[in-house]
Amino acid sequence: MSGKFLLHASVKVVILSLLLYALYVQVFATHSLHTLRQAFLLELRDPVWWYAGLAIALMPVNWLLETFKWQVLLRPELRLPLGKALKAVLGGVAVSLFMPNRTGEYAGRLLLTDATHNWRVVLATLMGSLAQIIVLTGLGIVGAGFFVWYVADWELPGAVQVWVLLILGWLGGVWLYLHSRSVVAGLRRLPLGNRLDNYLAPLWTHGSCTTPQLVFALWLAFLRYAVYAGQYLLLLEFFGIHPGFWQGASGIATIFLLQTGIPLPPFGALLARSEIALLVWSVFEANEISILSATFALFIINLALPALWGAFFIFRTNVLKSIGYEKNQSTE
Repeated sequence: MSGKFLLHASVKVVILSLLLYALYVQVFATHSLHTLRQAFLLELRDPVWWYAGLAIALMPVNWLLETFKWQVLLRPELRLPLGKALKAVLGGVAVSLFMPNRTGEYAGRLLLTDATHNWRVVLATLMGSLAQIIVLTGLGIVGAGFFVWYVADWELPGAVQVWVLLILGWLGGVWLYLHSRSVVAGLRRLPLGNRLDNYLAPLWTHGSCTTPQLVFALWLAFLRYAVYAGQYLLLLEFFGIHPGFWQGASGIATIFLLQTGIPLPPFGALLARSEIALLVWSVFEANEISILSATFALFIINLALPALWGAFFIFRTNVLKSIGYEKNQSTE
């Protein structure tokens, strides 16, 4: 019993330590919090405080949409109650803060769901991530094209050819996403697929989502993108940056598109996004403190605060049972 307790406590301590370290590096070590506080207090003197209030109020909408999307992709094999699904999603946010390129979402959600559904949780999370990436890149390609040519008036040699290749690649990604069942069936017919039957049996068994599920997930991903972009626009207005709706939306699409391909944890990706944001919003002659404050505030609202809630839920969970350790021990 003492061995299990120590292992159980150790897993939680490691998760909390890594999360707090990630937050410390980004929030305190870089003095971002002080900068944000000063800019925030300055802007509160003007009658635009409701912009920040609305951005904060949209945070639960953002994560509820992500939870709905995940629930849709889990069905019909697994029907999680909304509360339990939301806890798992926030747990994924907590772990993803210190793991590269969204991989922490899988680990966090697995920790807060039953071990018997591990494969379904992984597949639903994968398809949900693909849906979000499709929306991000699709809107990003259009928005970035508009921004580069009509807003910033940048001259980029070979840009048209690059954009054509991006569009073709995006269309190919959409086709693969919507035909994932056929892709899985085709993989199984390959010689290598037969050899891996013993290892990938859960994948073959679960298959993948139906086309209506995938289309609905894309719609929810689009709504989530709209909420996230809307929060960013509101924070830009709050901190005194006024790009206008279409120019602002195209600038945000450009930032999101460029950030999507960066294989860094969110606290590291924030640094990259800050540099990209400085490049994009400087077109509107915005000052550096306002640009960084809006970017950092979005990180605090949509990632840091939900991550702390997720860590709380992880600490209230029997993580050994979630990963199947206790069950395996009982059968030995």
